[in-house]
Amino acid sequence: MSVTGRILRIDLTTRRHSIEEIDRSWLTRLIGGRGIGIAYLLKELRPHVDPLSPENKLIFLPGVLSGTPAPGFARWVVCTKSPLTHIYGRSVCGGKFGAAIKIAGFDGIIVDGASEDLSYLYISKDGVRFLDATPLSSLDTQKTQRILRERHGRRAYVACIGEAGERLVKFSSIIHERRAAARCGVGAVMGSKRLKAIVVDTSGSSPPRLYRREPFLRVVREHNEVLKDHPRRKRMTQYGTTIITTIMHDLGIFPVRNFQEGRLEAIEALSAETFQTFKVKDYGCYACSTRCGNVFSVREGPYAGATSEGPEYETIFAFGGEIANT
Repeated sequence: MSVTGRILRIDLTTRRHSIEEIDRSWLTRLIGGRGIGIAYLLKELRPHVDPLSPENKLIFLPGVLSGTPAPGFARWVVCTKSPLTHIYGRSVCGGKFGAAIKIAGFDGIIVDGASEDLSYLYISKDGVRFLDATPLSSLDTQKTQRILRERHGRRAYVACIGEAGERLVKFSSIIHERRAAARCGVGAVMGSKRLKAIVVDTSGSSPPRLYRREPFLRVVREHNEVLKDHPRRKRMTQYGTTIITTIMHDLGIFPVRNFQEGRLEAIEALSAETFQTFKVKDYGCYACSTRCGNVFSVREGPYAGATSEGPEYETIFAFGGEIANT
């Protein structure tokens, strides 16, 4: 595992930070990720706190194998009290941001308080800086990431919000690359803290130390060897999560017309094979050999040249089946 036992705590109100040791009993009982996040919320958050007040906490936590060569463990979670449900909320995302937190030397980041003006955090081997983000106000997440990576370098990884988060839309998300921590309105909580982005710069930092490194790497190599020739891995690399569409439809549980039905007559228009006609390349999260992400481009018509990552299965049913759009 890649456990450092350290949490970076940020106080946006006082613009101070500290490094704390995680309760060792939590690491053995809860392991990491959302288990640790829930423990912090239960311990530190008073009942009935307003989710959009400075008292709420926004906690970023990678899993225990994030940042290691182990494939398929790049996920990271955001834990908070949800402004959408007013109960515990957590949202999961992929990409490289979780690994970056580990490489920076932490098992997580806890954000307390709220900034007076729009700001962003810059975390590097030299410490933490609270920087002005007012020039980034109202920019979308792709422009925000491009500007911050141009400013801080290619080894700087960004999690940020767009205008929806800034305006406290209760279902807004936090975006890293084009991956979304999309559930429970975590973007609104980030916006309420006047925090536009967190930048984790891994320049000069090394991947986390591994317990029993050689046996661990041997298992990783064996696992990758199995994955390399596995037919399901190959199909997932080729099609990504679009392959789930027809599987769910054949089971009669594909969401159609806002979950009123489970089957759609024109399902072939939303099939993985249809989307393949637009595929440009695949890509993957940190250290993942499956590379289930796809980049698609429109080849003809009025939108020719439009290029985007995805859609994922969730996008297909939300903007396809749920509204009977084919």
